[in-house]
Amino acid sequence: MADIRSMLFGDLERELSVTRKVLAAVPSDKLDWKPHEKSMSLGKLAIHVATLPEWMKDALAHDVLDFATAPRPPQSVANTDELLYLFDDRAGGLRAAAAAFDPAGWDATWTMKNGS
Repeated sequence: MADIRSMLFGDLERELSVTRKVLAAVPSDKLDWKPHEKSMSLGKLAIHVATLPEWMKDALAHDVLDFATAPRPPQSVANTDELLYLFDDRAGGLRAAAAAFDPAGWDATWTMKNGS
């Protein structure tokens, strides 16, 4: 069972560290910038990346991930510090879920859905 845990979470700290460095490089004065007029803003894209650990945590902690009832990320952040706080909070939750993950349940059915 330890092999499954290593396989799943062996790179977790490295990936979280790299992600935090990327988010730290997002300039506070460019959060409204869009790479293209049809794109999300840099701020929204950064919020998406910063909150991905929450989705991962929920996938580990529950047998169902329902997009209809899943928590929604904030629409904006005021600055890079607030973005990093958001990420650090979500990363902490993912770390706790990874530590509590029981590999014995690896074969259980997991469902992703959007409402009933």
